[in-house]
Amino acid sequence: MLTNKSFYPFLFIIFYLLSNTIEVREIISFAYFFSTLSFCLTALLLLAACCYPFYKSWKKCFLFAFAFLFFYLQYGSIHESLLSIKVIKAIAHHTVLIIITFILLSACFIIIKKLKINEKLILTLNIIYVFLTLFILTKLIYLSFVKKELSVQVPAWVNTQCDTCRKPDIYLLVYDEYASSISLKRRFNFDNSFLDSFLLAEKFHIQTNSSSNYNATDCSMLSFFSADYLSYFKTKNYYTKEERIDVLNDLKKTNFINYLQNNQYNIYNYSIFSLLKNDTQTESSPIFTSHLLLAKALHFKLLHDAGSIIIKYKLYRNILRRPFYRQRDQMELLKNNFLNKINNTKENNSPSFYYLHQLSPHDPFYYDRNDNDATFNLPVTEQEKTQAYLEYVQYCNKKIVEIITQIKKISDNNAVIIFMGDHGYRMNLPAVNNKEHFANQNAIYFPDKDYNLLYDSMSNVNISRVLLNKYFNMGLPLLKDSSIYIK
Repeated sequence: MLTNKSFYPFLFIIFYLLSNTIEVREIISFAYFFSTLSFCLTALLLLAACCYPFYKSWKKCFLFAFAFLFFYLQYGSIHESLLSIKVIKAIAHHTVLIIITFILLSACFIIIKKLKINEKLILTLNIIYVFLTLFILTKLIYLSFVKKELSVQVPAWVNTQCDTCRKPDIYLLVYDEYASSISLKRRFNFDNSFLDSFLLAEKFHIQTNSSSNYNATDCSMLSFFSADYLSYFKTKNYYTKEERIDVLNDLKKTNFINYLQNNQYNIYNYSIFSLLKNDTQTESSPIFTSHLLLAKALHFKLLHDAGSIIIKYKLYRNILRRPFYRQRDQMELLKNNFLNKINNTKENNSPSFYYLHQLSPHDPFYYDRNDNDATFNLPVTEQEKTQAYLEYVQYCNKKIVEIITQIKKISDNNAVIIFMGDHGYRMNLPAVNNKEHFANQNAIYFPDKDYNLLYDSMSNVNISRVLLNKYFNMGLPLLKDSSIYIK
């Protein structure tokens, strides 16, 4: 059967997806894997069917479909390999590489037409991909039983309970890449007093010289929820793709969230991360896990490396309009679901923790200050990017005011509210350690208006410690405020 049936194109797709699953196995679902597999297999069959009128042979159709998908799916890996070789680095430019790929596929298309497909070729390809698929499947099964160490220690206090402690509702509002007002003034001479005045009038305490502990969103939020620094960066300032996946997985089992659960808190997550392993209350948006299995494919690689260039052209803009709007709509849905939840009457008397994470004013800059759609008014120059960011900040300010006003009304001013950026505004900054990478927005509301435990230069990692000390009598020492630049 292996000699006359073309199984290898199907096995190649399975092998490719399983290989990519190795690194992300703990954060993707079976449903996502099989939906991606179905998509790729459908593409394979459609491509083969399109070739049939030309070849009149299914063996030749599947051979070309295999060649096409091999180049398409492996494009990112080929590009990165060429970049690492200095002698031929020039051909790794996307324009050059795409032209070469087109020429090679055109040659394959013609050669296959003239090629006589014998049983030996099909048998060889089938055996190769049967072996590779079994090997990678065995490796995946083995790794599923290997437990990894957490990036932070699990202290004893996580499993303690405090029956006599005050347990207020806690709202965490994170706006991605929202720089502190003092940073906005320092860098762009932008006056953000509209938001600052509102926060002060609502009796918030603003940490004007706050800083994030990391310049990467996932690490910044993991350190906040763990109330500690991450072990990955004790001896280095970078992390591998697999370590980044570990960070996302570790967000499902953090010290702060586990402690709140042990103290009868309901956890309502309206963010871009999963905070709990199996929690039906979680409504996180899978921004960080989408397209992980196809990240090296030609389309996604181009969008990642040159999206700001190719989207300027109307053709690409129309093609990419849907995914851009999908992300925007996901953020709107999270926000609306969050507002609907807090507006509902509480189901019981248990305290609740609410987490809303919006990918704004981070780019792409979807709106200007007048609420106009700015999705495809893509900035190119540094000045245009800065202006678009500041416009988006002003749009976000109005939404933040609405949300905080609603929270205070519903909670009758008895809830803790934390409003912060995960890090500073990183665009237009050199890829080196710079304090502006970390200068984030940071304001806190305590119902008793007692802010003695806060200080002006507090970093994110100590906010969760202050909460634990103030409301749960933990007596945790504050950590040294440090900012670690991740390359």
